[in-house]
Amino acid sequence: MRSLHFLALALCGIPLALAQGCCGGCGDCCRGPRFRPDIRADTNRDGQVDLQGFSDKSDKTEWNETYGAIFLPNIGDTVKRCLFKPESISDERLDDCRDASDNTLRSPEYLTTLKTVPEPDLFGNAIGTVTVADAVQRKFVRIFQKKGEDWVYIDNDHTFDLPELQAGLDLGIDARDTRYPESWDGSVTVCFTIEVRGTETSDLPIEASDEVMLRIPPELTHHHLHTVEQDLTQEFSSP
Repeated sequence: MRSLHFLALALCGIPLALAQGCCGGCGDCCRGPRFRPDIRADTNRDGQVDLQGFSDKSDKTEWNETYGAIFLPNIGDTVKRCLFKPESISDERLDDCRDASDNTLRSPEYLTTLKTVPEPDLFGNAIGTVTVADAVQRKFVRIFQKKGEDWVYIDNDHTFDLPELQAGLDLGIDARDTRYPESWDGSVTVCFTIEVRGTETSDLPIEASDEVMLRIPPELTHHHLHTVEQDLTQEFSSP
């Protein structure tokens, strides 16, 4: 009977390496993979990413004024790349001074944490990706993976191997710019996908995904009724 069970799995296109423990026959096992990708951020805004409980799992693809993960635009100049006299640099050049103007991480303290729940039981030919499907959102955000003491930039084509997925991914995200009503509302949906390919060419890949949403908070400016504490001015180049 056991041999007939695995024959049914093979006909379903399920890699046998992931089929152990399936209950029932072909119909039961074809309903979905055993693994369940799970990516989380600080959705409930309590200052930490909860991987043990469910406080950051519920409604993590929703965002409003009181709920939903927040991330920041990394627009400072931490390493003073543009420490010039004001008259020696154009206003256009100032855009290149921000820390997030390229794919090098200069201020990791401004990253917002993203984590994936470890998949210790995952095995076989498994790979993972962390992507942003929306082209506009992808253009405005950066995602990094913590590897030892370093942070490695992750694009949509990057793949994570089996040991990384088993241990769980330690990621960070920031934005290249602030949000603008006419171009980007500051939101991003990050997708975590695991795909397992069979050991035989006839095996169909098994794939599952999970998503989490984050958004940049609005910029706040002072108005004329606020009490002035310190007044700063800049000498601009000619208009």
